Amino acid sequence: MSAGADPVGLAAAWLDGLGGARVLVAEPPDAPSAARLVQAAPNREMEFATTWWPVARELRSAGMPTLAAHWWPAGDARFDAALVFLPKGWDRAAYTVEMVVRTVSPGAPIWVVGAKRAGIESAGSHLREWLDVESAEVGRHSRLLRARSRLGAPVASPAELGDPLATFERWRGVETRWGRVPVCDLPGVFGAGRVDDGTAMLLEVLPELGGRVVDVGCGGGVIGATVARAAIGCELRLIDADLVAVEAARRTLRASGTPATVEGGDVLVTAPVGLDAVVSNPPFHTGVATDYGPGRRLVAEAHERLRDGGRLVVVVNRFLDTLAQVSSRYRSAEVVREDPRYRVIVAER
Repeated sequence: MSAGADPVGLAAAWLDGLGGARVLVAEPPDAPSAARLVQAAPNREMEFATTWWPVARELRSAGMPTLAAHWWPAGDARFDAALVFLPKGWDRAAYTVEMVVRTVSPGAPIWVVGAKRAGIESAGSHLREWLDVESAEVGRHSRLLRARSRLGAPVASPAELGDPLATFERWRGVETRWGRVPVCDLPGVFGAGRVDDGTAMLLEVLPELGGRVVDVGCGGGVIGATVARAAIGCELRLIDADLVAVEAARRTLRASGTPATVEGGDVLVTAPVGLDAVVSNPPFHTGVATDYGPGRRLVAEAHERLRDGGRLVVVVNRFLDTLAQVSSRYRSAEVVREDPRYRVIVAER
């Protein structure tokens, strides 16, 4: 979230004006934000929907009714209104709003809120296929769009839609040393549409990894699918905090005929102990700010879960302190490839 911006506070200040008794709150930032909204409108029946596993865990731990999935609409449930926190990226914003309009009653009010620096001021034009913006409120370095669903008739149920993600998924082939890997792209998933330079470097020097292997922050699954191509008898697990990424990775591995466990998680919280290898291109941003936390957690949690002699294979930006973190914990650490921006580290526990 942008420094000084408070879209949660702006939404809470105007929430009484959002009609309807049952309100869906889409992509709340965290449980404290959800609690502020509940406090602002105590007579509303609110349910929170998220595509992020850590947020879902936090909300459920706080006792909040939570829907966590890569695709929310289910059955004939309809909400009277919705409040949407603007996701990062217009592809993901459109995906989110499409889910919301299929979850609320036809023509229902749908408000969209976000920080000014996050692009909320142009949201009306980007989302006009789904929403009619009627007015706006401004404050706290944020903007709240009062809009209404443009769908005036009941929408198809997920069963009637067949595969609801069919209009969103895109496919591409990624060339690796072990052949061409088909990769499914879904909106907002890291690396969608291209192989980022860090992942490309990792794939160039990826060692053969056998036994129990976990790909952390798997995105669309290109690293995990390549690990499976390079190894025989690999027991593969892919983890990502983004449940849309989890679904993209499932589709990627299915297309390669690769058996694997693909699940939502937070770094290695859900992974077993006694692993033979952990491989990752970990995130280092929270919004626009550099965040050392995920990389440091990966180094620490992988050390806890790897067997003696197990390997951590990771690609990171050179300015991060990952090499120092690894060298202080692991039996050995080697930089096997680097350029001015990235380095690939292979460490042994």
